[in-house]
Amino acid sequence: MHCAALIFRVAFSFLSAQPADVQLMSSYILFAATVFIFLHVLLALLGARLIGRCRRVPESMDEYPFVSVLVAARDEEEMIPLCLNSLCAQDYPPDRVEFLIVDDHSTDSTPEIIRQMAESDRRIRYLKALELDNLAGKAAALHTAVLESRGDLLVVTDADCTPPSPWIRNLVSRLLDSDDGMLCGVTAVSHHDLFTGVQALDWTLLLATAAAASEARFPITGMGNNMCIRKSVYDEVGGYPGIPASVTEDYALFRAVNRTKSWKARLCLDPYLVNFTAPVKNIREVWQQRRRWAAGGLQAHPVVRLLLAIIFLAQLFPVAVLFFHPIQALGLLFLKAIGDAVMIRTAQKKLRVHVPFRYFPVFELILILYLILLPFSLLIAPKIAWKGRTYGRRSRDERT
Repeated sequence: MHCAALIFRVAFSFLSAQPADVQLMSSYILFAATVFIFLHVLLALLGARLIGRCRRVPESMDEYPFVSVLVAARDEEEMIPLCLNSLCAQDYPPDRVEFLIVDDHSTDSTPEIIRQMAESDRRIRYLKALELDNLAGKAAALHTAVLESRGDLLVVTDADCTPPSPWIRNLVSRLLDSDDGMLCGVTAVSHHDLFTGVQALDWTLLLATAAAASEARFPITGMGNNMCIRKSVYDEVGGYPGIPASVTEDYALFRAVNRTKSWKARLCLDPYLVNFTAPVKNIREVWQQRRRWAAGGLQAHPVVRLLLAIIFLAQLFPVAVLFFHPIQALGLLFLKAIGDAVMIRTAQKKLRVHVPFRYFPVFELILILYLILLPFSLLIAPKIAWKGRTYGRRSRDERT
């Protein structure tokens, strides 16, 4: 946010400068672009070495703890049957798991579908999101499920996800085999064309960056649709009622766990912990999703905010250089693309998930564009719209 305001002031000064000053300033911008591209590529290469360190074949469990799987569903009539079928097909012992599916004020047939599927599988329980004084939105829906849960471990996914059959077992075994309070895997986007393929590449790069930061002990975030947390840890941090409100409730919980003295939360790039999610349907929803993620990132640790600032400036300065030194600018952007490609390729190899690289040039152009626009967008319009709700900076939730 502060970077965006500073850029506004610099741009105004640039437009009002004399020709000689413009030439000097363009040289400064070229130098800055070179520095930030160098940092970006260096971080990408370092990240490529870090990701996947935690990959290890999960050990079999002698005893299976009782697990509560939480799903908040809001207007998911298309995807909720696939999600519930995937959960019911898990290879976890049927008598050691329950599926708590919360209707988060849906306006379509989602509640009826959940009830019908609950009749055919007793592990599925239909819940209606409670109206809580200090909670709203998805956080309230998930806390509703926690209040009804019986498990010592809470596994969380989204209604538009289709986890593979070993997913719960792998998450549980990996968490119990560690000293972590929360463990998150990586979620991959299902893809079949250019639009969904670009989303898949974007998720891969973002989560590979987050996994590398987690391995470097500067955790950025966890995935709320691929999460396992000890219920005792959830209670220790106060649950969703006890942590600051956030448009990204999963990040807020992840951060709260990492702030405790006795527990840590990790995002792990592990092929055994991969979950799959459906892509969003149109460009407007993609933009809203990225704005929501960026707004949540504003609450990150200063080191993480510094990393995000470097990434932002590594997009901005080379584009600015295009107007004065196009050949140099294209060379810098090519180097940046190499760094991004190395991260994506390394992550795909580790995760054993493939996205055709023919989508990469389009993805790289879109990535540069939206990473430049996001800070200015949040500065001009700080309220976030997502799934029929509007979230302000300070308000927990304003239903539309």
